Amino acid sequence: MVEKISSHASISARAVCLCRALESTQPSGSRQLLDVFAKYFLTEIERLTLRSVANWGTRWIEIASQGLYQEVIRRHATTDSWLEEALGSGIQNLIILGAGYDSRGWRFARPGLRTIELDQAATQTHKRQCLKRFVTKFPEAQVELSPVDFRFSSWPDVLPSFTQSSVVIWEGVTMYLSREEVIATAHTLAGKLGRGTEVIVDVLLPNAPMRGTSSPTRLGLGVLGEKLKWFLPLHEAPSFFEPLGFKVSQLLELGDQPTGPSHIGLIRLSRL
Repeated sequence: MVEKISSHASISARAVCLCRALESTQPSGSRQLLDVFAKYFLTEIERLTLRSVANWGTRWIEIASQGLYQEVIRRHATTDSWLEEALGSGIQNLIILGAGYDSRGWRFARPGLRTIELDQAATQTHKRQCLKRFVTKFPEAQVELSPVDFRFSSWPDVLPSFTQSSVVIWEGVTMYLSREEVIATAHTLAGKLGRGTEVIVDVLLPNAPMRGTSSPTRLGLGVLGEKLKWFLPLHEAPSFFEPLGFKVSQLLELGDQPTGPSHIGLIRLSRL
């Protein structure tokens, strides 16, 4: 039976999940990321596609995407590494904004860790279906799925205030919001999070190859139907986030490909 997915579910979230699943099929000595759960969020057609291309390696998609594939994988792997560091200090809450088909709530599951995923309802509906279908493949974990739309002012109502140690992952979201919506979301987080809470966020860089209207990467994203709205130079991150209540502790450009400048910057913040 062909799976039906709401037309409002995030296609970019599905594309990122497929990238993680593809990377996880590569030999252990060459892959940057292992996500054993990503494949369970794919449709049957996507799983067939994955099996067909898994032996091709990933160089073809790195070239076709102007290096974006490698940056998406590096973004996820680096965020995982920073999360591992925070888990070592005993955090109790993991909040994922725009979670899509993220699997960290299960990959990093441990006693006492609560994971809250926020994303649009259509995406979460399909994710719940996948979790139900493959329930035996996932470990016990305290993962809560809460539907929100970051474009509307009511979304903070579903997010409790956190006095316990927490980490927020805000990945693959800001580029689809306006500057005003990014600022409003950061203000909301500042009001909900305790001092020292870590926030990991990515941004699109203004010199990204996808910025040109004729860019293959941008045209591909246009086909996905999700418009890119906001870019931020990494050197401007401190002056942008500090007035909103966050100190920048680490900045990282994710591209080092011969295909051109980086698409994505990764920022590690701490609540002031």
